[in-house]
Amino acid sequence: MAACKTVVCCAAVLSIAAFAESSASAQSAEKLAAINKKVVGKWVSTDGKSYIAFFPDLSCETGSLWPDKKWHVDKGKLEMWQVGNSFRCGDGALDLKGPNTMTRDYGMGGEPDVFHRKPAAPGH
Repeated sequence: MAACKTVVCCAAVLSIAAFAESSASAQSAEKLAAINKKVVGKWVSTDGKSYIAFFPDLSCETGSLWPDKKWHVDKGKLEMWQVGNSFRCGDGALDLKGPNTMTRDYGMGGEPDVFHRKPAAPGH
């Protein structure tokens, strides 16, 4: 009988853990969707040497202009940090500072990179 109680107890704990995990996943999905609505489009760094582009399907890409004058592009997906409101596409923590301003901080001290939303081309 003791083994049976243990199994029931463990099943209840696992059910609670699964519920908490699915609830957290649902909240994360909602947070991602809310952030994505705000950031879809292309964001360009103040110096024009890097950009971050966000797409409606939660994919994203980062581009950097290297000294060889070629753009090096990495594709990724929009993700949330586990704590706080920061999000990411590739490396660094991204934070919205306003509707058209975003920062990327690598957490190594110094000033974060500042990005501005690139206006849509006329007719788009």
